[in-house]
Amino acid sequence: MKDIFKKVKNKNGKIRTKKSKDNKIKLKSKKNKLKDKSTKKLIKNKKLFVIFSLYVVLLLIVILISFGILNRFNFKILKDGFNKENVTIDIGNVKNNLKLWDITINDLKSKNNSLIINIDNMKILLDSNRIIKNTNLNVNATYQKSTYDFIKDVDSYTIDFSNSNILEVFKNIEFSIKKDFIKNKNIDIYLVNSDELLIPYKTVEAVDNKVSIDWTKEFSNLDIKKIVFVYVPLNEITVANENIIINKNSSFNLETKLLPINCTNRNIKYSSQDENIAVVSDTGVVTSVAKGQTKINITVDNENIKKEINVTVNEVATSINVSKNAITLEEGKTSKIIATVEPSDAINKELVWTSLDESVAKVNSDGLITAVSEGKCDIEVKTKDEPIVSAKISVTVNKKSNEYSNTNNVTEPTYIKGILIVNKKYALPSTYNPGNNPTALAAFNNMKAEASKSGITLFILSGFRSYQSQVGLYNRYVSRYGAQVADTFSARPGHSEHQTGLTFDVNSVEDSFAYTAEGKWLAANCHRFGFIIRYPKGKESITGYQYEPWHIRYVGVDVATSIYNSGICLEEYLGI
Repeated sequence: MKDIFKKVKNKNGKIRTKKSKDNKIKLKSKKNKLKDKSTKKLIKNKKLFVIFSLYVVLLLIVILISFGILNRFNFKILKDGFNKENVTIDIGNVKNNLKLWDITINDLKSKNNSLIINIDNMKILLDSNRIIKNTNLNVNATYQKSTYDFIKDVDSYTIDFSNSNILEVFKNIEFSIKKDFIKNKNIDIYLVNSDELLIPYKTVEAVDNKVSIDWTKEFSNLDIKKIVFVYVPLNEITVANENIIINKNSSFNLETKLLPINCTNRNIKYSSQDENIAVVSDTGVVTSVAKGQTKINITVDNENIKKEINVTVNEVATSINVSKNAITLEEGKTSKIIATVEPSDAINKELVWTSLDESVAKVNSDGLITAVSEGKCDIEVKTKDEPIVSAKISVTVNKKSNEYSNTNNVTEPTYIKGILIVNKKYALPSTYNPGNNPTALAAFNNMKAEASKSGITLFILSGFRSYQSQVGLYNRYVSRYGAQVADTFSARPGHSEHQTGLTFDVNSVEDSFAYTAEGKWLAANCHRFGFIIRYPKGKESITGYQYEPWHIRYVGVDVATSIYNSGICLEEYLGI
């Protein structure tokens, strides 16, 4: 051992052998070499693992992509879905399926994200609630003349979804349309179902050459296969009446129609050339303002067709002025009311007269009021046509006095409008004794001769009667019938028309004379010779005497004809 190990002393004074130290160094060196070798091997193995892992991942991606050409978009959706509200995929011109993984769909739904697909001229927003795994993007878009009857031969842009299921899952589709296709900002959209039936959908406005459609239940319920965009031009504007004549302060509906009935632009605009004459509403109702003429213009937005309507506005009545607002009459008496319409150029000037109680007073079409019985009532006069304006006349009727006027003080006969008048109110002096009037007698003879040509025989049964003759006749009637009855058919002395010499009783004094040929001829023709039926039927309350078809009175041809044509009696004609 002494030979092998050589003792040495270290600096601390301890003794150790040199051989032992060298051996340790060698052993340590050997261990370090082994350790380096193992580390290098481990590092090499890790590199191989990483390379292998990357290879596996790459292989997995290739395998996933091999499931469908668009599956590469799933990675983009998943990646962008973490940070973006909307995920956009640009498909380009590829026409095939968009295949989504379940994890992609769940991610979109859970985050309520929107998936936007850009393909060709369409921007499609998918509904995350209805999104499906496989969405077929195979759509065809063509510009052509439409072949559908309703829009035949009209330029159309048709999107065919027959080989796609986009319409089942979309929320909104925005279509980009050629600028030269948009003839107008408005475009009609029609839907076409699987039976090729055309269904009008709606009219939309193109903004920057783009049109947008939102999903509705119609797309599912109607089984839509195509969407057609068209612009149907306006050809004509028609109205029910091109020349309107209306009264002031009234309205008229233009009843505008656009042809063809399915033209795209239907936004009608109305305007008046003179709103001081007439105005027009947004719905085509013309309202007149003042008398005059103007035109109504009808146009349609962005169309070059215009229609002009001629409007004439007439002035209308605003009030009725009457000559009397109140009158008092005795039973059987009359009074004529003059009514004038204001303004004088009003178109509706024809008047209608009405008694509100005909048992008290009546009125004819000329405003002649006849008192019937004691009482009060109103007479109304109003315009016949619209607008209706009216006025009222208050009428008071007093009971008729049966007393004859006192003849003792009568010294002269009474003439009204140049006509000798004798009745219960107006008497003749007892000395008045002219005999038969020569003019009246000559007129009767002419009438008699004319009647004979028709086989009618007329003769005078009673003509002039003096005051004294009437005394005896009247007293006999009173003794037989009493004064009250006698006064209805026989005049008291001084009040008889026979005393004038202008009156004749013809042929018979029986009521039945009215129904004979002679009585009928006399009633229809006596006015032509200057005679009137002095006591006509229906005028008893005015004349004071019963109907006497045989009793004629000479008043001259002009007056007789006027009385005959108006259907009034002598008292009414004279206004007494």
